[in-house]
Amino acid sequence: MRSYIRGTSKSITEIKALENFINEMHPQQKTNISIFTDNELVCNIIKGDALNKRLGRVDIVHHYVKEELKISNHKVLFTPSSNSIADRMTKSYLIKNDNTPIVNY
Repeated sequence: MRSYIRGTSKSITEIKALENFINEMHPQQKTNISIFTDNELVCNIIKGDALNKRLGRVDIVHHYVKEELKISNHKVLFTPSSNSIADRMTKSYLIKNDNTPIVNY
């Protein structure tokens, strides 16, 4: 769980850098970026719906992510693993005899 929230935190840091770059090129450009995750619990933790005592070490990063999302109007959205583009890029594909792909999970 910590790794998902830390990954989201790193994503937000990268988004802030991209936003600064975009604002230098187009000062009037408004950016709303969505971060997609296949872990529904991370979405609930960031929204504040699911907090428990086992997440004590995650609190600082969690609050950073929550505040940054509130300030910037960016969103963290849930997407199933089957719809994840990054997940598709890391999985191998097999081809049937009729040239239809089979995802090898």
